[in-house]
Amino acid sequence: MTKDSVDINHFNRGKPFYPHILLYLATFHGIIELISRGVVKKVHNPKTSHPESEEEILKLSTKEKGNKFLMTASKSSFTPLIGKPSLRSKSPNNSIEIDTEILAQEFVENNAYLSEFYLKAGNNLLLAAYEATKEKHTHNELWEFLYHCRNAAAHNNIIDDKHKRLEKYNARWNKFDISKNIGKKLFQDNIESNGHFLDPADPIRLLWDIEQKLL
Repeated sequence: MTKDSVDINHFNRGKPFYPHILLYLATFHGIIELISRGVVKKVHNPKTSHPESEEEILKLSTKEKGNKFLMTASKSSFTPLIGKPSLRSKSPNNSIEIDTEILAQEFVENNAYLSEFYLKAGNNLLLAAYEATKEKHTHNELWEFLYHCRNAAAHNNIIDDKHKRLEKYNARWNKFDISKNIGKKLFQDNIESNGHFLDPADPIRLLWDIEQKLL
């Protein structure tokens, strides 16, 4: 592990962040798997008389520009699933089956729309991390940084300081300074956009630093 890297296995299981980090990473892993599955299905569909090339499908499904963190690797086949996943329900008292093939198709064909939501998945992680540690918060600049990120996550993905808290307390982390980024989007919400504050890996690194220094 290099000096500035973060190994998820090193998050302390007895501290608040570990389960939220795993769920966050599982979200992106699942999306990548679904996109890959949809790409493979589309590229190698024997019923298609003029199948699109793998390169064309990858560009279609990931919009390579501005979205390189979700680049997928297409393969000639995919591993069959063991059974069909389903969710139990008490109202009414039966399960909802999850059709993975339909999900994969949706992520490939409607990726431009869906990307707006999964690109902002870090909002959910920061909200959960903030709530899980509320009783430990002080006005340390890292906690203040998390506070402002949490507020942005809860208010349309936009960084603001309506209560002028930054006049009292610094909110900094590494090279990032909240006070210099008021009005910016916290996370990218469009695969063609830029100028956002954080990228998808940054919440993990932020929480790692908070755990090492403050928990």
